[in-house]
Amino acid sequence: MRISFFTGAVLASPIIIYEIWRFISPALTHQEKRYVIPASAVLAALFLGGILLGYVAIERGLDFLVNFGEGRLFPVIGVDNYLRFAVRFLFAFGVAFEFPVFLFMAAALGAVTSKKLRANRRWAVLIILVSAALITPSGDPLTLMLMSVPLYLLYEATILAIRFILHK
Repeated sequence: MRISFFTGAVLASPIIIYEIWRFISPALTHQEKRYVIPASAVLAALFLGGILLGYVAIERGLDFLVNFGEGRLFPVIGVDNYLRFAVRFLFAFGVAFEFPVFLFMAAALGAVTSKKLRANRRWAVLIILVSAALITPSGDPLTLMLMSVPLYLLYEATILAIRFILHK
């Protein structure tokens, strides 16, 4: 039942998004509409990219978790538990990849500048590593790096986008 619901939600998402857009668009000005469409496309692309990377990382994470204990512990994983874990894992990767858009929006509102973000790179690396460690289930460094390296590259790309698009 869960798989059917999840698949149905994914397949119906273009129609749902279209209906939401039709509801919201009359209230937006032409200028606001100009920003919403590219931002929505970037949000969707980043979310899908995060899910794709999560799909690659889930194999490594599960391999580590299943082989934990090497002969002394025997994993007993039901389909329900696996699907719940996989959906949450993939969703966490997708949501984590959305942070550049929110960082860009904060810069557009004047909360941060590219200069401030460049000056605080060390804190950004620390926050990214801690967040990646909390999101990824296994303790292996490969899964952690599969999450944190792309997030840091997105952070740097966001700095460049703020600098060249917003001129801040």
